Amino acid sequence: MYDFKSARQHIEELKFMYRRNKKHHEKDGTWDWIIVGEIEELEKELEEAHKIGTVVRQDTVRMQTLLI
Repeated sequence: MYDFKSARQHIEELKFMYRRNKKHHEKDGTWDWIIVGEIEELEKELEEAHKIGTVVRQDTVRMQTLLI
């Protein structure tokens, strides 16, 4: 099962790191690309896991309805 809480927490930590570093560095793509990429990747994973979880829940409800 996907750990939504840990993923969201990690995204928030990365965003904090980005904001903190943005104060000291220019936004020229030399330092921020890895953080931005990681955030985007985690957000995609979260979205996909949420879609899969929704599909699984809908199928479970449908199956329970058929069994009743």
